Amino acid sequence: MNTAFRVNGMDTICYRKDPLTDAPNIKMVNVLESYHRLNRQAMKEQSSWFRSKFDHYDQDNDESAIAFLLNSLEPDLEDRIAMRIDERYTFVDVLFIFLDHQR
Repeated sequence: MNTAFRVNGMDTICYRKDPLTDAPNIKMVNVLESYHRLNRQAMKEQSSWFRSKFDHYDQDNDESAIAFLLNSLEPDLEDRIAMRIDERYTFVDVLFIFLDHQR
């Protein structure tokens, strides 16, 4: 998925501040590459701030990324994940809902 996002220019919406570093210059991480060491709550706390900074292109990419993820799932699983999301969620939020479901 990360390669497809990078090729299509959608990877920019996948960056978040790394909650696991105390560095003064907080490092940004690509959630698609680092999801295994991040947690849903830490990412959710950042989502509203990041969403407020999205321009029109970021909003379009975020919507496309959510659709990309949901469309890649088996229909029954897609329905279960779609029932747990709302319009305020970013792709990163939806990704972690999916990951939580799988765990």
